Amino acid sequence: MQKGDQVYYWLHFVVGNRSWLVTDLTWTAPDVPCSSDNSSATYHCKISASKIPKGNTCSGQLLFEDNFDVFDLETWHHEVSASGGRHSEFQVFVNNRSNSFVQDGKLHLRATLTRDVLGEEVLYNGILDLRGSTLSAEECTNPANNGCYKQALGAQILNPVMSAQLQTSGSFTFQYGIVKMRAKMPRGDWLWPAVYLLPYRNAYGSWPGSGQMIIVQSRGNALYSANGEPMGTQRAEVAVHFGPGQGRFIKQHINCEDGKGWDSDFHEYELEWTPEHIKFSIDDKSVLNVMPTMDGGFWIAGGFSKDFANNIYRYGSMMAPFDQQFSLVISLAVGGLSDYFPDNADQKPWNNTSPTATLDFWERKDEWYPSWEGEDSDFQVDYIQVWALP
Repeated sequence: MQKGDQVYYWLHFVVGNRSWLVTDLTWTAPDVPCSSDNSSATYHCKISASKIPKGNTCSGQLLFEDNFDVFDLETWHHEVSASGGRHSEFQVFVNNRSNSFVQDGKLHLRATLTRDVLGEEVLYNGILDLRGSTLSAEECTNPANNGCYKQALGAQILNPVMSAQLQTSGSFTFQYGIVKMRAKMPRGDWLWPAVYLLPYRNAYGSWPGSGQMIIVQSRGNALYSANGEPMGTQRAEVAVHFGPGQGRFIKQHINCEDGKGWDSDFHEYELEWTPEHIKFSIDDKSVLNVMPTMDGGFWIAGGFSKDFANNIYRYGSMMAPFDQQFSLVISLAVGGLSDYFPDNADQKPWNNTSPTATLDFWERKDEWYPSWEGEDSDFQVDYIQVWALP
């Protein structure tokens, strides 16, 4: 064996009635002289609180990494649906290289106009069929809200924008760990980039009951405010979302220190998720640290009723619902009917309570579409990593 040679190996632990595997371990041969004694290099694995489906992990172990030198479609699975997501957004998510691709070592998510593929007349009188059509490389993944098959009817037009959402559900999940990523937010009116964690299984009920951790989200509008408060590209937000019904948010925002916006350059975003807390950081600056209460976990932290019978987390740990396996999601949505784009905002072309919101948004495209300018409007991710807790 020569200096620098690598040995790939795995460990099988058996303790009482329990056993687990630690895989993907490596050892690199050091530059040491030959010795006649019986000493040898050993690897000591300190078991981390982080878990993957295969079992335990070692302290500080790299569990997941993508530098986007290639587009790994075995790891990143596309959402394919016209459902509009959980906020009745205006995009249709597709698996199409016009909307998701890797270029120069970076992942790009790009929003485009549906009319450029199907023609404008189809928006008003046509059909959007994602059940194996040429519009997407994969079939529909979410039938909710006519997500797989939608027909335009009167003012209810088809989704006027195409975009992409990627997730690792089915390829990589983890419980507790540190997520690190470097990304550049897009600039363009009503673009909604986000990176978050969703549960692999809904152990505590449907969304958001089983939890969501938003590592970062922002708005693409360069000039945007509500009640005189700037809310555009200069603001990034982090949050945990949980609870019954529409749930509760514990969130915080931070403004870009350079006086520009999060779209002007790449920044580092980090989530530290432990059995005691969930901590968010941007460019090594702590933004939010969320901890459950000792007497009621996240149920009480969320301000829900103290009635034990109503507590959907009563059979979970103190960290419930954030005590399960979660997967990564990278998304670029557009608009929608949630209060993330509030109705009292400047120059908003639709109202969240209007039955014709999608049509209103589309028919004022001359106001917002010029702000979508090529790569500057792409959501770009340089890398994303998941590390086991030390």
